[in-house]
Amino acid sequence: LMDRSFPFGRAVDAHGWVIALPIGTPDDDGFLFWAAHERLDEDVDGPDVTYLRDVIAQLIARHAVDPARVYLLGHSNGGAMAQHMACKAADVIAGFVNVSGYNVAPARCAPSAAVSALHVHGTDDGQVPYDGRAGNPGVDDSAAWWAEQLGCDAAPTDAAEAVDLDLVPGPETWVRRWSGCADGRVAARWRMEGVRHQVPASQAFVDAVLNALEPQ
Repeated sequence: LMDRSFPFGRAVDAHGWVIALPIGTPDDDGFLFWAAHERLDEDVDGPDVTYLRDVIAQLIARHAVDPARVYLLGHSNGGAMAQHMACKAADVIAGFVNVSGYNVAPARCAPSAAVSALHVHGTDDGQVPYDGRAGNPGVDDSAAWWAEQLGCDAAPTDAAEAVDLDLVPGPETWVRRWSGCADGRVAARWRMEGVRHQVPASQAFVDAVLNALEPQ
């Protein structure tokens, strides 16, 4: 799905990045999923943490990937898994992008290192609500918590105008950023007005994400 939906190719080449597209495990209905925090009853790593650690290790060994620039991006359950990895395997990633996925409760997350945290979510998401659910905080609260973990300045900066990422007619993405984060890490929240639980499959979105993840 990620390979078909996100136009990574041109942007990845321009940035000199390597992309890997691991897949999850089929559930009882044959749908692929990740054993992320919203699917685990206990505060455990889960089998997919080990799997993704292995994928990252192979990328570093075989493709000369810079171990200090490994980022995870996922949509929906994949976004939750990217964030779950930041909680359980911060030693092997530089950051995560959670696109339209449930956010982990702070009580279930203790990142061992500072990692960039980019929250991307549509306000009209009817499947994973922007404001969260019982046990999973909303996007704004989660982004603020991650900024706190990164030692960022307490007060974020909201962009004066929305950015047009070609997801709905007109500019739709309102960016909130925190500055002063540890080790030059990124802490940001992208609120996409009028966007539902959809893969933001535009070149403008991919370019913006890769630009946002570049070291500050």
